[in-house]
Amino acid sequence: ACAGGLVALLLLLALGGGAPSAPVGGGSAASAGEGGEPPASPAEPAPRVSTGPAAGAGPAPGSGAASSLGPGSGPGRPSSSAGGGGPGSPEAPTPAVGPAAAPTVDPALDPAQGGAPAPTEGDRRAVEALLERARELASEWDFGAAEGKLASAAEAGVDASRLGVVRRELDRARADEARVLGETVAIYRDALRPGEALAAVEAALREHPGSLELRRLRVHLLAEFGRFEEALAVLEEVAARSPVGPSRQDAQRLRYLRAMSAGGLGPSDPAVWKEWSPHLGGHWRLEEGGVLRGRLVGLGPYGFAGLAHRGAGRLAPPYRLSVEIELDCTQQTAFGGLFFALERPGDGFLVYVYHCPEDLPPGDEGVSPQSLREREGAWPKGLRYARLRDGGWELLQQERVRFPDTGWTRLEVEVEEGGFRATVQGVPAAPFATAAPLSGRVGVLKFYADVVGFRRFAWEAGR
Repeated sequence: ACAGGLVALLLLLALGGGAPSAPVGGGSAASAGEGGEPPASPAEPAPRVSTGPAAGAGPAPGSGAASSLGPGSGPGRPSSSAGGGGPGSPEAPTPAVGPAAAPTVDPALDPAQGGAPAPTEGDRRAVEALLERARELASEWDFGAAEGKLASAAEAGVDASRLGVVRRELDRARADEARVLGETVAIYRDALRPGEALAAVEAALREHPGSLELRRLRVHLLAEFGRFEEALAVLEEVAARSPVGPSRQDAQRLRYLRAMSAGGLGPSDPAVWKEWSPHLGGHWRLEEGGVLRGRLVGLGPYGFAGLAHRGAGRLAPPYRLSVEIELDCTQQTAFGGLFFALERPGDGFLVYVYHCPEDLPPGDEGVSPQSLREREGAWPKGLRYARLRDGGWELLQQERVRFPDTGWTRLEVEVEEGGFRATVQGVPAAPFATAAPLSGRVGVLKFYADVVGFRRFAWEAGR
């Protein structure tokens, strides 16, 4: 079945909640894991390691008071002052009890003379080394290791005020990391500039190599650019250092993508990034004649992957988009089209054509796709309007369309305030009305591991 394909990822990350409904088969949200392919996942935050209190000293030897009770004055053992009788008899006189002799105590251990043993010069040097190493780790943003050094210093009895000074340095370093992360995520999420975000992450990691949060973000950005080997290596570094490592789904997805790209594909073609920015991954090549070829599953729902055109920027209605698409209809499925009104990763509108004989929009009831192919010389195909919302996929509208199984198919979308309408091979489709904003970035898209070609992408504003 067409729905039994590859599945989508999360984020990083940062990208990860409920899984969306498949673009194959009508309806709205459903589970993202299907077909045995590696699914998507969110990134988990690194735990903060808190230091315990310093070990308290127990009672010192020799601190107990000597007993002044004589042998005849214990409980249930009445004493007598009468004379006579042998020792131990009721008539025997109670022996005189003198003051107890002071116990012999090493002055160095006597609480009255200083308590615990005085620290040696070696002890002081060890504590200084712990505090200095905690400062170095804090400057590297390796907060878990820094907390560990502070805990060791506390156990060694370091002065609380000195411990507090280093803790304040650690807090300031955490605030700096949060600020850099916020700025970098804004470049990626709000400005939709993943290349600049990746450069910012890598520059910050050169200065602060211990940051687990920056490494998690780098994993996602490397995968955006099809650099799966590097992304998996960083993911494994995070897993080795963090008690709450990456999800199993993240690792499975990246191992799958690495294996697929290792089969002669290599990373995505850097020449693509001169005109395009990746949107949720995929593998992209620029071929002769200006043809873009997309392969592999992406990081979005149901393997969604796209490219946002850098030159088009953000478009506001009215505007028109067009592209020529080459679907491989010899395969079980093939999906390709346009996205628009993209304001942040995982949020935008989609218009795409697809080949999937087992999952067609209503039409020609009672006639099998095979019979239609024999009658018309091509498989029946579908056109879908859909939306990415909060990282999930939502079907809006669909209908049957016809175009050849081979060659290039022209798809156009006209966007106005309040709605949009597609045209396939010159034939207008039904319009769709929406009150949602339709301004944003624009580009091309594919689903699953389908191989799809794109050429002659164009936009026209102000129509």
